[in-house]
Amino acid sequence: MLRTKGLWSDPVVDTDGRAEAQPVHAAIQAVERGSVVASTDQSFVTASSITNPLTVPWMVDQYVR
Repeated sequence: MLRTKGLWSDPVVDTDGRAEAQPVHAAIQAVERGSVVASTDQSFVTASSITNPLTVPWMVDQYVR
């Protein structure tokens, strides 16, 4: 799982399993099935989390590749 350090987009790999240990996270059906795919492409993550008329078309093109 990928998380960011502070407010910057310095990727840090979450190897300690803290997110997976949270009951709310574990209750998500995709997590229960083991079908979660986390993107490590910082541009894609940013574009999909800060949506606007410029990022949506680019993000959709990246998603359907």
